[in-house]
Amino acid sequence: MAVTKAPVNAIVTDTPTIAAETYDPWRDMREIELPPAPRGEADYFLIGINGAYTRVKRGAKVKVPYPVYERIQIIRQKEQEEYEYLKSIDDTNTNIADGGQM
Repeated sequence: MAVTKAPVNAIVTDTPTIAAETYDPWRDMREIELPPAPRGEADYFLIGINGAYTRVKRGAKVKVPYPVYERIQIIRQKEQEEYEYLKSIDDTNTNIADGGQM
């Protein structure tokens, strides 16, 4: 019985590879819940990706495709970063009406 050896620089993996054609991120559904809409605003959140728009209901758990889920997570992260930044500069503001005294 002859045994063939892999070249020294060959990469050997035990995990099966998944072809890129088999994974469709638009079929990969994720569950997400957005906070309820503030008074007077629409009860849905509109997300646009590459010209395709998706309405995501606020205040309820809904399943959305992975690209929409990912975009919502990015938006939430950026909103949190903005809030933290505005909070940090609010503490450093001075009132010029009283001569800039803190």
